[in-house]
Amino acid sequence: MTRRQYGQAKHFFEEVVLTYKGDECLIWPFSRNGKGYGCLRDPKEGHRLRNVHRMACERVHGPAPSPLHDAAHSCGRGHEACVAINHIRWATKAENADDRVEHGTHNRGGKHPLSHVDDDTAKRILSLKGTNPARIIAESFGVSKAVVHGIWSPQRWLHLKVDAHV
Repeated sequence: MTRRQYGQAKHFFEEVVLTYKGDECLIWPFSRNGKGYGCLRDPKEGHRLRNVHRMACERVHGPAPSPLHDAAHSCGRGHEACVAINHIRWATKAENADDRVEHGTHNRGGKHPLSHVDDDTAKRILSLKGTNPARIIAESFGVSKAVVHGIWSPQRWLHLKVDAHV
């Protein structure tokens, strides 16, 4: 980021982000990190690159209640660089994870980049638990027995288990 851009970004943060009172998302027009969140070098921290939404949350709501708190987005568009202060609050990691599930921005199950099956296939495999051995079910879906056991386990694919029993 050039010095001129830094000055523009800092000005935008001070004059636009911190004063914006609208309900719509305010998208950061400058640098973003690899996950899509807006970034700005913070002069108070030796010009360390920081997430803009976290800086805004600190300015509006004070310091994080604990090191375990995230600056969470109620809009679900933090990864798209939303920095609207009306959308940002302190939340625990668990609350932030629940928000991601609610917004559909989580990477659980079929959305995970290492997943071998999509959610619909996992639901079908889950519904077959107890009907046949995992080896037979795995062969019929073209996956390994470990994938089937992972879907059946109490820890993995939990979001499907909740849906399946509703």
